[in-house]
Amino acid sequence: MKKVFAVLLACTLLGAGVFAFLSKRGGSKIQILETVKAEKATIEDQLLATGIVKPVVGAKIEIGARATGLISSLPVKVGDRVEGGQLIAKIDSREIERNIETMRVSLRIMKTNLEKEKSLFPVNTDLQHKNIEKREADLRLAERNYGRQKMLHDQNASTDEKLDQSLHELKLAQAELDSAKTELIRIRTSHTNDVQVLENQIKETESRLQELLVQRSYYDIHAPISGVVTQVAADEGETIVAGLQVANLITILQPERLEMWIYVDETDIGKIKEGMKVVYTVDTYPKRKFEGKISRIYLEPETKEGIVYYTAVITMTSEDALLLKTDMTTHVRIIREVKENVLSVKNGAVKWDGAESVVYKITGDKKNPAERISVKTGVKDENNTEITEGLNEGDEVALKIILPEKRQGFN
Repeated sequence: MKKVFAVLLACTLLGAGVFAFLSKRGGSKIQILETVKAEKATIEDQLLATGIVKPVVGAKIEIGARATGLISSLPVKVGDRVEGGQLIAKIDSREIERNIETMRVSLRIMKTNLEKEKSLFPVNTDLQHKNIEKREADLRLAERNYGRQKMLHDQNASTDEKLDQSLHELKLAQAELDSAKTELIRIRTSHTNDVQVLENQIKETESRLQELLVQRSYYDIHAPISGVVTQVAADEGETIVAGLQVANLITILQPERLEMWIYVDETDIGKIKEGMKVVYTVDTYPKRKFEGKISRIYLEPETKEGIVYYTAVITMTSEDALLLKTDMTTHVRIIREVKENVLSVKNGAVKWDGAESVVYKITGDKKNPAERISVKTGVKDENNTEITEGLNEGDEVALKIILPEKRQGFN
């Protein structure tokens, strides 16, 4: 019996407590806690979004190694400021330099041989021309001698042996002349061929030397841009294999060249356009507002967690970029429209009643201190809501209000 009595007593006390709470909370009258007036104001139609700070194209360069070898010098470290063209790393190049020197020696020998061949050609041809002239003279002499012997033989004043001997000498002179002319052609052909072969060898060697010089340039790594070193992926004394171990040896960033990417939901992308003003903040400077304008909207979407986003790009000033850091998250307000001198109330004054926007206008009547009024709203910013119908300037409305509640189950 004592347990049953205790349970009944507890239920009675709980019911009394709930009744007292509801009576105190609701009562039978409206309680006005704070009011505001409908006033003219400037309202910015805003779209809220999230963004991220990124370097512009070309402001962040990841420098890889195109040569294989030992890192003999690495004079920079993270945080160092470097200038474009500055030597930032050096790979041991002794082997390729030996190959280059060997190639240069071979090239010098080839060019010397070519000059020698060209200089000897006129001498050889002059000698051969003189030889031909002599053979032509010998042939003319042999022709005259044969003619004389033929005449004497016809007059029976010479023997057959002398005629045959003169004919033999004539044929020999002709053969020697033909041989001399053939030799001249051979000298010219040989010279042309030798010169062509040497010139081709020189061209090929020069091409190979140029390739080696280009490869040699890979051993001295220079900064392609001025900026700050943000990453060094190897140490001096390490051996690297181009294209395998170190895809990115040194990273350089130009900190004054940043931009912001805003990820806009596909349902909102049609509401923004290039040139719209943007106000944003970052967590590290919560009280500072940064400004910019939408410079580009990318057509290619990006899907994150099943939601399609489009990227709007905001260009930063160099001053803002130097203050911020890459990959910082930004809290963005895109200003779609600015309405000046429009009737508005504080956002908290507009209440939702089902699908209807209402305000509670102060009447001054003690029995009924506030009147429920349906209103039509326009644009809204972080502080104010535009009222297009339902209120007049100067009307006082409730900002904070406690409405009476019907007590059900209690009499």
